[in-house]
Amino acid sequence: MDEIVPKSVSQQGNQRSLSRVLRRFSGILHHMEDMHAFADGLESLLKEFPDLEKACIQQFEDTVSPGSLTDQFKNRQLVIPLKGENQVKGVIKIPDNRRGKKMGAGDLHLLSSLAGVVGILLEKSASFQSSSHQNSVISHLLDLMPLGVVCVSADGREFIFNQPARQFLRLNEKGESPHLEIILKENQRESGSYHLKVDHSLYYARLLKYPPKKEATEYWITLLVDLTQERDRIHEFLVRETYRCKWQNTPLSLLFMQAPKAEDKLLERIPSMETALGAQGVVGPIDAQSVAFIVPGLNPIDLKNWIRQHQDLLPIVEIHIGHAGLSPKIENGIEILEKAVAAAEDRHSFLKRKILLVDDYAPINDTIEMVLAGDYHILKTTSCLEADFLLQGGDIDGLIVERDLSDGQKGEDLARLGMKLNPSFQTILTSADLPSMEDRQAAGPGIHFLQKPFNANDLTEIVSSAWPAVPQ
Repeated sequence: MDEIVPKSVSQQGNQRSLSRVLRRFSGILHHMEDMHAFADGLESLLKEFPDLEKACIQQFEDTVSPGSLTDQFKNRQLVIPLKGENQVKGVIKIPDNRRGKKMGAGDLHLLSSLAGVVGILLEKSASFQSSSHQNSVISHLLDLMPLGVVCVSADGREFIFNQPARQFLRLNEKGESPHLEIILKENQRESGSYHLKVDHSLYYARLLKYPPKKEATEYWITLLVDLTQERDRIHEFLVRETYRCKWQNTPLSLLFMQAPKAEDKLLERIPSMETALGAQGVVGPIDAQSVAFIVPGLNPIDLKNWIRQHQDLLPIVEIHIGHAGLSPKIENGIEILEKAVAAAEDRHSFLKRKILLVDDYAPINDTIEMVLAGDYHILKTTSCLEADFLLQGGDIDGLIVERDLSDGQKGEDLARLGMKLNPSFQTILTSADLPSMEDRQAAGPGIHFLQKPFNANDLTEIVSSAWPAVPQ
């Protein structure tokens, strides 16, 4: 390499050169996200100077120590290392093809200073490029997710949304939505999960805190799952199965549950409800606080008995439950849903068993009602015709009836009708004389016998064995 001979350089000329370099240098800084574009821009900047038109920048892919650069130095060229904070990132090479011109101290000072800055920038550029690329990939993946993602700073001032979240929350061009107030409110409550209704759409929201432990800056991340399609699927299933069951003349039942608030998390129990119900029906959301069970082939009373057997699926909070079934008067599935909603009552009232009392002597019915009314719904009549009509309603769990009625009717006849309508139907036959053991055994497992006169203890004992009371 030629000897570098110092020469006098005016301060004014050096300042003009430095000023020009800095102006051009600032123009290529926006390429920092692309290290190769940045290097290319720097090369073009150097080549604008008459003495540096052959300059080039060589980047090193791996870590290089200054002592290993010997092979980079060749005769008749200037090589300036681009040293970062911890390692050499590359070199600036300037061939000496200037026909006898010498590189002066000012040129060397300018290039060395520039090389020091460029080396550090190239090192930062690599990490910036990686970080920018990762952020770009993450942003793209977040937009492709079927989930809405909302990130909110702990002070509620910074919001970040992916594209699905913008659509779910109906954000305007300014990033505003009235539903953001609900998200902030749930963040403050640290709700964990909740359901959000936006116009006619339904979303399940899962709340996460980042970082998990207390740090200087905390963020709340809300994941939004669109349940609108699931709700629509429930409606379509109900409409389709209603027409199918009407055509095939088979039963269909719907059970409706509603919690007072979406925060009561009734919808979170849908997976366990689906598991328990199995393939015989479907369970899904109606809105942010309501669930529907739809079971083709099952009578309403059977679905009600199923719920009684699976009370562990119900939330602790007070809920309202109603049920309805397909009947000749119903034209479509929405009518079944509306009927179930209209019939909804508190959980304990819904789960209480309904017992029909039939005796020729009305005071006996009244006495039995006084004993049982706290734990059971009681209907009573002295007419076999009316009893037959009430049983045809299909929502009665059992019967307490005089075995030999005055109009010649037998209590066993009403018992058989009840068992035909409800396989779990139980009957208690009352009479002054108990039948023989053979007759009692022949009556079947759903028939019980109570001898008159009886006291309250005798009555409650046999009733609780036939129909266990629903816990308060």
